[in-house]
Amino acid sequence: MTKIAAFCLSLLFLWCAGLPAQGWERLYGHGAAAALTQTPDGGFLLAGVDNDYDNWEKPDKAVLLKTGPDGDLQWSRRYAIGDTLEAFTAVAHTPDGGMLVGGSATDFGPNFQEYHYAFVMQMNANGDIQWTWKTAANWYGSEVKGLKINSKGQIIIACNTSSSTPKLVALTLNGGLLWERNLTG
Repeated sequence: MTKIAAFCLSLLFLWCAGLPAQGWERLYGHGAAAALTQTPDGGFLLAGVDNDYDNWEKPDKAVLLKTGPDGDLQWSRRYAIGDTLEAFTAVAHTPDGGMLVGGSATDFGPNFQEYHYAFVMQMNANGDIQWTWKTAANWYGSEVKGLKINSKGQIIIACNTSSSTPKLVALTLNGGLLWERNLTG
């Protein structure tokens, strides 16, 4: 090996040694992730949809995964909000240590008519449902895009509606409706 090649390999080695370590990565099964937040214990909540395309008889369901700080799965739960298709699209923490998750659902009525709506669920730290709030049916394309708890202790929800009009909704921490606003420009 020539001195130039040895020098180049030494530089490459030193450059690679200076790169940060990868950390960890995990694969948790079927589905798609849509939202992530870190939990007070340093772990993570991953919200999305469980869609097993190898089993078409099993409808898509909203899924929530809780991991430890190193990504090891602590628990995983599927949730049925409506009759058929559900997905979580947003996640946030509540002051009591629980969580809020929001998403979209589709039900089918007579003659296979589709009913779409957005929803929010409050859960305790173990993923047990405390309450559920839903929009009126027929908001085609409805889904929760974001969840926040404001300084007044209100849950503020950003969602899409059937007319593609952005909407803000405010709920109490117990799921009671305070107000709704269509955002038009």
